[in-house]
Amino acid sequence: MRRESKRDVQNQRSVRNVSTGTSVEASPPLAARTVSLVIGGQRITVRTDKDEPYLQLLADDVESLLQQLSSRSRSVTTPQLLALAALHLADELHRARSDVDGVKTEVQLRAERLLRLLDSDDTDSDI
Repeated sequence: MRRESKRDVQNQRSVRNVSTGTSVEASPPLAARTVSLVIGGQRITVRTDKDEPYLQLLADDVESLLQQLSSRSRSVTTPQLLALAALHLADELHRARSDVDGVKTEVQLRAERLLRLLDSDDTDSDI
């Protein structure tokens, strides 16, 4: 009997539901396609499984940011503008992640407080 290799296991197209023990056919991955975008006056073609309208929205956001940055800066080259835009977007991402972490911490603290209150109410009602 042939033993399954890692590749065989990775190529299986079924997923086992742990709770029921049944297997269901997995959806095939979205087909990769090429999408052409213009960012900073440069046409780029990306191979992706994302929707073209979504990628165009992202490209439009970057293009808008480039225009904002270029209006505030004198004699900046396109590569410099792209680097500034990348730094700006990285800063936004970092701040958003930090905000999410703060919310997660706050939710955890409130949940723990509620559990303590519920536990103390259960103890009080037993008296």
